[in-house]
Amino acid sequence: MALAILDGTQTATTLSTILSSGQHITAHTVVSLGAQAITDILNATSAGLTNTQLRASVVTIGGTVTVGNSLTIGSLPAISGTVTVSALPRPTWTNYSGTVTTASTAVTAISTTTRSYLLAQVTTGQMFLNIGATATTLNGIYFSAGQGFAWETSVPQGIVSIISTVTGTNYVLKEG
Repeated sequence: MALAILDGTQTATTLSTILSSGQHITAHTVVSLGAQAITDILNATSAGLTNTQLRASVVTIGGTVTVGNSLTIGSLPAISGTVTVSALPRPTWTNYSGTVTTASTAVTAISTTTRSYLLAQVTTGQMFLNIGATATTLNGIYFSAGQGFAWETSVPQGIVSIISTVTGTNYVLKEG
């Protein structure tokens, strides 16, 4: 038996469908409630309450559940089964480390243009690094001896160019 209700446009319909954008859609889920839950619903309805807790001994859900504010679970039954976790992929490292041989001359240290990881460090001296364009002392990221940076997320793509005003600057560049 279908329960007659009024939908949002005050049109008579049944509990099984609600009119939405001109189409009837399913608007309910059948749940078997115990006597206490039915009493709670009746009490809340007659008192005009809007924040009511319902109790049920077993509720089986077979689909997606969306919780608007919060959900409290008193206890969970034991869960059995097998969870298989594969090893995380390891990047293949390519080393582009070196030494600046000519001061104030930009070089393309890494010519590959795509990567998932990039590490840059200066061990002695100083350098400017630019990604995607030729480095200058005005547009590069400045590194002094002992400084470095690793891009692990939002990794910049493009060639890696370096320039140093000091001959003999040692740098570490690795990508994966």
